[in-house]
Amino acid sequence: MTTSPSSPPAASAAGSADDRRQRWFALDTTAITERLGVDPRAGLNNDDAAERLRTYGPNEVATEPPPTAWQIAKGQIANPMNVMLLVVAIASFVIGQVSTGTLVGLLVAFNVIMGTNQER
Repeated sequence: MTTSPSSPPAASAAGSADDRRQRWFALDTTAITERLGVDPRAGLNNDDAAERLRTYGPNEVATEPPPTAWQIAKGQIANPMNVMLLVVAIASFVIGQVSTGTLVGLLVAFNVIMGTNQER
């Protein structure tokens, strides 16, 4: 079950299109180690590890970038409570209650700013 340094099996097996579609979680450990050409007791030697690092890159999970402050603020504004308060503020201006509309509008702005800062 050891690998030969001249032909790393992972270069041909793990990189193929079939292997990318393989349901690795459904295989037992013996099948996986045989398919990848790894001795589970010894692991990879330095040359094989360096070759796989060059071929496949580091073993890292891809992450998506965090949302921007504007995206977070947009989500805060879309919050049902803030939408309702915005409707109250607009209705207050329509019926002539400028002070109430201003106060509610400022409270919504404060809520959006604080919520955005907390989510960052």
